Amino acid sequence: MSEWKETKIGGIADFNVLSISKDYPFETIEYIDTSSVEKGKLVEVQNLKLSEAPSRVKRIVKENDTLISSVRPNLEHHYFVRK
Repeated sequence: MSEWKETKIGGIADFNVLSISKDYPFETIEYIDTSSVEKGKLVEVQNLKLSEAPSRVKRIVKENDTLISSVRPNLEHHYFVRK
C-alpha cells in the first residue's frame, strides 16, 4: 500500500487569489501567458496597457507562486516564481 494519498489539487492549493483592482496604481502590466513558460522556464513576458487588457490577464503573481497551465498539460507549461 502506498503512503501517498490521492487528492484534487484544489484541496491543497489556492487558485487566482489576487486580482488587479480598479485602484491599481500602474498603467501597464507584465503579462505571462501559457506560451510564456515552458518546462519550468520563463521564456518571455509581455507588456500590456492595463486599460486594454482583458479581465483574464489581471491576476497578480507573487513570489513563490507556481504557474500551471490547465490547457494541454502534456505541453508542460509550468513555472515556479522565485521573485
